[in-house]
Amino acid sequence: MALWSPRTRTSPASATTSLRTALQHALAGDLPAAEIVLADAARIDSSSTDLYLALASVYRARGEVGRAIQIHQNLLLRPELSDEIRHEALLGLALDFQTGGFLRRAIGSFREWDGATDAIVDVLTDDQHAGFHRHSPVEHIILGLDRLTLA
Repeated sequence: MALWSPRTRTSPASATTSLRTALQHALAGDLPAAEIVLADAARIDSSSTDLYLALASVYRARGEVGRAIQIHQNLLLRPELSDEIRHEALLGLALDFQTGGFLRRAIGSFREWDGATDAIVDVLTDDQHAGFHRHSPVEHIILGLDRLTLA
């Protein structure tokens, strides 16, 4: 019985399989298992931005905001990053900051993200002035978009 088995480099198909498996774990409420699958896949294929974005989301959901921030900031340092992935990483970073209570930094990241609306920034600014965190990141976005449709 072998105690060690060599790992082969992850192919795009296996990165997709890892994402699918992690999603199944996350939907089942097993975030630690989702983290293990994504972290293992990211160690094998460090070029996959999708794996890192998913891993950062798992960290944020588990309350490990510092780790999520670190992943998003490291992704943003990559020179070959497409605009789409850059925007996704900026949005993730803004949500990380907001979840961690760093509202000024969240506002700054939302402003840097091209998809941000003034209503989203206004909701965050209202919370900052109120001095507390009332809503989840998803609620902030929904509330911000609701303000746009009601106005």
